[in-house]
Amino acid sequence: MILVTGATGFIGSALIRELCFRSFVVRGTSRQNIPYKANFEHCVVEDIDHTTNWCRALNGVEVVIHTAARVH
Repeated sequence: MILVTGATGFIGSALIRELCFRSFVVRGTSRQNIPYKANFEHCVVEDIDHTTNWCRALNGVEVVIHTAARVH
C-alpha cells in the first residue's frame, strides 16, 4: 500500500488519481474529509507536527509519498 499525504492538494490529488489508474492500493491523508466520493482509502490527520499520531494512517503501508505542505 502507498500512503500519499496531502491527498486533497493539487499534487497529491493528481498523484492519487494516477496511482489508482495504475491499480496501486492507495491511502491518502489530509486535514479534512474529502468532499467527494473517493476510490481510495482516506485518513484524516490533523496538523502535522511532533504530536501527530500516524499509527492508523501507516498501518500496512510500504511506501510514503509526502506531498502535504503549508501554503497560503
